[in-house]
Amino acid sequence: MGWRENTLIEGNKIYTQEGKNWHDFPKWLKFRYRLMNFISEWLTLDAVKSGWKMPRLRFKQWLFYRKHPYLKRRE
Repeated sequence: MGWRENTLIEGNKIYTQEGKNWHDFPKWLKFRYRLMNFISEWLTLDAVKSGWKMPRLRFKQWLFYRKHPYLKRRE
């Protein structure tokens, strides 16, 4: 099993057997859930096809236009 399946199993155990809610989950488990959501929502092929730009490309554009502000497109 991968880390995603292990995360879901661990979260299910904590929620059902121990009766804890989201705010009682350990920090590492919350981080994994948030990472899974980020990957599934923002880095999917459908998101890229719909015109969403990758974070690395966006960061490079930001650096470029910070260095050359006179090249920005006027709106």
